[in-house]
Amino acid sequence: MSHEVDQLLKQLRFPPEGNGQRGVATATAPRGRAGHLQPMVGAARESRFGGWPWVGLALILGTALPFWPYAHACGLPLSGYLAAVGVLFVVAVRALMGTWSARQGFAHAVALGLVLFALALAAQEILPRVGYALRAATWTCLTP
Repeated sequence: MSHEVDQLLKQLRFPPEGNGQRGVATATAPRGRAGHLQPMVGAARESRFGGWPWVGLALILGTALPFWPYAHACGLPLSGYLAAVGVLFVVAVRALMGTWSARQGFAHAVALGLVLFALALAAQEILPRVGYALRAATWTCLTP
């Protein structure tokens, strides 16, 4: 068994003795032709753009929703409006996660503001219908 361990230890690359890290193995990055690093693939490729595409989409949605062209006081139009606000919330949360993993501070702050804006738009429509606001509203357009 010790012979097999010795063979495996010989395969490790050790740094030169003079750098103060005696006996510590170093990991090497995967390299392609001529010793150049290989291009990023998969999840690492996403970090190049980070969350900016998601932030841009959320900004477009967040800018357009206050100018919703249809009445959304009750019924099915209200459901459509709240669905659009839900899409804004989901896209903003996705932007928040992408900017966090890519360490993009400004984009992360913008995404956080968009999440809060989506919550405010939802609260503006939901709170009057659950009796929490001074103005009362109904979910359906049926009058008693």
